[in-house]
Amino acid sequence: MTIKMITTILPKKFGGRTTSLLERARLLNSANVDIQIITSDYNPNYSSLYQKFYDDGRVLKNTSFLNLYDYFAEKLAGNATVSWKTYLQNMLPDPFETYIEITDPKNKAIQFYFKDGIPAFRVNKDKSGNIKYFTLYQLGTMKTNVFFFVKNNEFVNRIDYTDADDNVIKRQYLTNDATLYHTKITNADGKALKFELLDGDKLVTFKTQKKLITYFYKQVLDESDVVISDARYVDRPLLDTNVKKRIFQLHSVHLEDPLGASLEIKRSFKTVLESDLLGVDDIIVTLTDEQKRDILQVRPSLANNITVIPHSTPKRTITYDKLGKHFVMVLRLTEAKNIPDAIKAFSIFHKTHPDYIFDIYGDGELESQLRKLIKDEGLTNSVILQGRTDDIEKAYQTSDALLVTSFYEGFGLNVLESISNGTPVITYPIKYGPADIIDANSGIVAEERTPESLANAMETFINSDFDQQKILQRSEYFSQELFIKRWMEIL
Repeated sequence: MTIKMITTILPKKFGGRTTSLLERARLLNSANVDIQIITSDYNPNYSSLYQKFYDDGRVLKNTSFLNLYDYFAEKLAGNATVSWKTYLQNMLPDPFETYIEITDPKNKAIQFYFKDGIPAFRVNKDKSGNIKYFTLYQLGTMKTNVFFFVKNNEFVNRIDYTDADDNVIKRQYLTNDATLYHTKITNADGKALKFELLDGDKLVTFKTQKKLITYFYKQVLDESDVVISDARYVDRPLLDTNVKKRIFQLHSVHLEDPLGASLEIKRSFKTVLESDLLGVDDIIVTLTDEQKRDILQVRPSLANNITVIPHSTPKRTITYDKLGKHFVMVLRLTEAKNIPDAIKAFSIFHKTHPDYIFDIYGDGELESQLRKLIKDEGLTNSVILQGRTDDIEKAYQTSDALLVTSFYEGFGLNVLESISNGTPVITYPIKYGPADIIDANSGIVAEERTPESLANAMETFINSDFDQQKILQRSEYFSQELFIKRWMEIL
């Protein structure tokens, strides 16, 4: 049996959700479970991305991949490939070679082509010098509204049509032999109006992307399949598909207001959490006990459908000594992480403990804002923005404790990374994760979500005696072996 995992997209640069999906696939692969990862977005470079996942060891060879667009394109594609030059030549009145090429002096990636001094078309290349797209000019002008995108320097795979304000209003997708198999029509605001799909000799029309995905699922999933949904966008298409078992993995907080007292469910989660389509064998997987409890408070009928499977961590070897008097953060410098509160808490703590250092590892859009705050707090020599690090284990192992002040989390992988490296955690109360990951021997949860309360917790920490072996013992609850066992039980 092959376990199917469905998601919207596998990006080249990815965060926690995709990391979690790939790691689950790899660990189940290691337990001799075959996996198929199914995506529903358009990416002409998926084949090279799949290969990178294999090369980097993100997944093993018993994981395969399937994409909606590739699936329908391959159903229609012939053996021959119509090159982009041939496609272009068929639209030109004269042979390609008779046009004069002029490279844009300001951008070497753009070549203009003229005939008798009149602009005819241009070719744009990417940073690697590969053909990105070409476009024909309207007669005697430099105006254009149709762009022909080229895949792998070989064939036209997509055509974009734009309006007078350069908004894409129609997008067509082609096979390698120039057969049109899919059209998406939108308004000027990008809202989809209609989807047309050529499936074999049948033209099928859909009003929404989700209806198209449902149609796809009904072709590639059957009633014997066990399917794990990793993206809320595809929950409804899966619920509308007849399969043996559906497993809905929740990766993030489901609450409309994670900082408030209300347990109102966020709209994107209502499809699964308020659905009457769940079967007795269907399962919702939360990452923490607290999230499960919150869901059951408002949806007690789901008691038999929810289980908790936290993320896992590999067993690590402690190879670095503590620097002493160093706090740390390891994260993306984004709004959701609420880093200013950590800096303000450290500023309060630093007034009575001026010999402590606060290292912040990571990059992101808040870097300049954080530098200003550090300067304003007079902490330039004590709070250090270290940038990204390739040695995460050193960052954790050399520090006394990890600070966590996020507005919300799905789980808090950095908390798990920290205790698996023998470093305790000082955290705000957060929905969800940290309080479920640490125990009394591996960290402290501040009483309130304020810099003053976190500073008090830091004070408590330095007057406590945390044993590294007990911290490491706590991380064993999140071992990869237990992770595989928990998943095998529900599969």
